[in-house]
Amino acid sequence: MARSILLKSMLGSYLVAALFGVIASLTAGGSSLNFLGTSLVIAGVLTLILIAQVLTTVGNPVLRWVMFICSLSAVLFGACVLLEIWLAPQSVLRSHITTIRTVMVCSLVLSLSFLHIGYIFYWRVGTRNWLSISRWGLLGINLFFLFQFELASIDPEVFELFTDLFGPDIYARLIGVLIIIFFCATAALPLGLLVRKNRHQTHDAAAAFNTAVSLPISCPRCGMHCGLKVGHSTCPQCKLAMELRLEEPRCACGYLLYRVDAKQCPECGRSIPDYLRWAGVTPSPGPSG
Repeated sequence: MARSILLKSMLGSYLVAALFGVIASLTAGGSSLNFLGTSLVIAGVLTLILIAQVLTTVGNPVLRWVMFICSLSAVLFGACVLLEIWLAPQSVLRSHITTIRTVMVCSLVLSLSFLHIGYIFYWRVGTRNWLSISRWGLLGINLFFLFQFELASIDPEVFELFTDLFGPDIYARLIGVLIIIFFCATAALPLGLLVRKNRHQTHDAAAAFNTAVSLPISCPRCGMHCGLKVGHSTCPQCKLAMELRLEEPRCACGYLLYRVDAKQCPECGRSIPDYLRWAGVTPSPGPSG
């Protein structure tokens, strides 16, 4: 219900922004620009909150708190922007404009950073695989960038002391490399999950059971020869109900262990118990005539 209200409010804000944009174009600015900026800010804040609400569907309680802080930061950012639009030109807030802008930048960076954290933990990547390593690496880069932006906004002098430890040239190269890794890994995370899902489906399809196969048996009650199919069957003569159930060996992560003779799961790296591991037993030859 709350998400539906947010969505309708966001769409309404964009519609109002478009309307004021047309008015500002026709009237050559004026107060309509303030209304245009206000509607755009409200629409942007509602968009951030709505995305944060969507990312909480994973059910992780820690992620819920992260998204809650993200939403509060977005609201604080919007409030600072509205203060600058409507009240900053007045003398009462003119002396505090630097503080308002600092809080505005810090809250926006914090909201976007936490939104990215919600994005990388939204995907179910499992444990002990390269996707999990990529996710934690992205978290580290995210927090490093967050620290850098917040420090540069709050205390530029301390930030300069920090950059002097590396040297301006080395620091700039480091930031450039981290930005490339950051954006590439962020985009590659869902693509990697898509590749893994496709590999799962291909592997499962190759080892799928043919449910049409019938196992010839003799009815344990009347002795009549009949075929036992996967699932429920009944003897054609005495109507004895029988059930054939086949269980595939799977790892705890869900990966099918058909023809997997390794000691670790190729998907998550967990140890495969001996009773689930593919043995490759050669069928014994039948009796010679």
